[in-house]
Amino acid sequence: MKSKLLIYFFPMFVVAFLIYGYSTTDDRNTATSLSESTPNWVRLPDQNPNYTDLIGAWTSGAAIIPSARYYAGGVGYTRNDTGWVFVWGGDSAGGGNVTNVASRYNVTTNTWALIAPLPGPIRICASARLQNNVYSIGGTDNLTGTAVSTVYKYDINTNTWTTAASLPTPQYFIKAVGYQDSIIYTAGGYNGTATTNAVSLYNSSTNSWRNCTPLPDASAEGAFSRSGDTLVYIGGLNSTVAVTANVYRGVISQTDRSVITWTSGAPYPVGPKYRFNAYEWGNKGVIVPGGAAAGFTGTNTNYIYSPGADAWTVQANKPTVICAYQGGSVRLANGIWKCIVAGGVGNGALTAANEIFTDTLAAPPPPSGGTITINRSRYKVIPENGGNANPALDTITVSGIPAGNFIRKITVTVDTVLHSWIGDLRFWLTQGSSVDTIISRVGWTGTGFGNSCNDFIGTKLVDSVGPINIQNIPTACIGTQAQTTGTFNPKAPLNVFNNIDPNGLYVLRICDNAAGDTGSLRAWSIKIEYGPTIGISGNTNLVNDYKLSQNYPNPFNPSTKIDFSIPKSGLVTIKVYDIIGKEVATLVNEIRNAGNHEVTFNGSNLSSGVYFYRIESANFIDTKKMFLLK
Repeated sequence: MKSKLLIYFFPMFVVAFLIYGYSTTDDRNTATSLSESTPNWVRLPDQNPNYTDLIGAWTSGAAIIPSARYYAGGVGYTRNDTGWVFVWGGDSAGGGNVTNVASRYNVTTNTWALIAPLPGPIRICASARLQNNVYSIGGTDNLTGTAVSTVYKYDINTNTWTTAASLPTPQYFIKAVGYQDSIIYTAGGYNGTATTNAVSLYNSSTNSWRNCTPLPDASAEGAFSRSGDTLVYIGGLNSTVAVTANVYRGVISQTDRSVITWTSGAPYPVGPKYRFNAYEWGNKGVIVPGGAAAGFTGTNTNYIYSPGADAWTVQANKPTVICAYQGGSVRLANGIWKCIVAGGVGNGALTAANEIFTDTLAAPPPPSGGTITINRSRYKVIPENGGNANPALDTITVSGIPAGNFIRKITVTVDTVLHSWIGDLRFWLTQGSSVDTIISRVGWTGTGFGNSCNDFIGTKLVDSVGPINIQNIPTACIGTQAQTTGTFNPKAPLNVFNNIDPNGLYVLRICDNAAGDTGSLRAWSIKIEYGPTIGISGNTNLVNDYKLSQNYPNPFNPSTKIDFSIPKSGLVTIKVYDIIGKEVATLVNEIRNAGNHEVTFNGSNLSSGVYFYRIESANFIDTKKMFLLK
């Protein structure tokens, strides 16, 4: 027996229904950070060739106000089945003035309205949206082509502009797109002297920028958007300032969001083009209307590009030619998507025309389930007597499982952990907000020593395999390492991971809790069985849409229950406000699994009156009224 020393706008909320927005997640940019394991995104199956391709149609909308403009910023926004497009800055009628005017188009009512003007004039800027905020990035504030690094942030709920952290380098003809709920990517641009291949990442949680993997070639005035976790850059001016038909696809790393794997895609079908835009287009990829082959001679082509399939699909031509326009895409109920092209230059002259392409995007086929096994071989020293604060840490990233699938069963195999006293070690597995203690000081009962055997070799941990729990192997080492080889129940059931999105970062931590022995991690693996059914026992908790129910009882004294449903795992916040819009309680502010949920609100410390409760999850926002009567 071995021996050792053991060491133990909202104030007018009721009238205007304006609701505060926020951004709460970081961009998980540190490869060893546990916080990087909570992505609020799903991969769109744009590569699926089996959906029904419905050809959309163009209609005319109300003309842009207050005047015809081009080279303005523009972005789409959807809330509760109403779509808007925000447009700001640009060159005014006649092309002789840079403006700071801003307006908003209501797609549902086909009406325009002026909103608060920008703090200063801007043109040929990048445009992006995160949650309830619109961003104007870079551009130029004059007609002489002086690039600026200014970033303006517009709060949709309060109708106010503020200044955010500046771009790393002044650029115009730059493009941008939002990702998840806290990240913006910018790509390409022109600094007044040369085009660039720079790609930058803005983190709204920290109000900071950092560099990303650059584009394969310099690009400016191209079309830039995103489909799922893939960035797409199309056409533009290259490093020799020649117009190209190049297509670059960039897959975003889920371990470090600044790492982007760029590959070349199928070229734009009708040849070189610039002065155009690309917008998100549901499960089909991105939509790319109009553009110019040279100068300001617009075109009326309209294509869909799927980066997953690397395929172009022709759509109905736009009624009029256009380039240097502004607009955006919005998603409405029942799979209806709309692409709005407002203003711009057609046939060399400014236009105030507003044309809208509408299509019903068929849902992709339902997920069929499957199994994925990922093996990891990595030498990691386990810090001796490091305790919980100083673990050996390793990660496995799972990606590519289609949206709508959830974990049914997970198996963890500790293939090789070499250690001269296994009773010292604790193992944790984390994915998102789910944490499981899989092994904890085998054979230790609170006093004395744990199991004195060497090594974990081929130790497989899976729920419901029989009566043998990893914790119950003998306290003393009997024979060789064979007593840790085999299949065991983990200390805590791994079904804590059931019903969550299998995509994400899985973090294994191994802690040494006593002095005198050393060891290392050599190999481990995860096997995930996934499918569309929520839970092992059936799909009774399966929901297809977001929903916030009326509280019950109502009126209430002093407590009431609030039911809500979400169709996929993600961040949920529910807050309560009084009649003047003051926040009085936060009921939920955490990652919740897909399904039906209930939360209780206790108003015992509040006076009688009308209160409002509001939910936000992904792009869903809803508010309801309740009455406290004492």
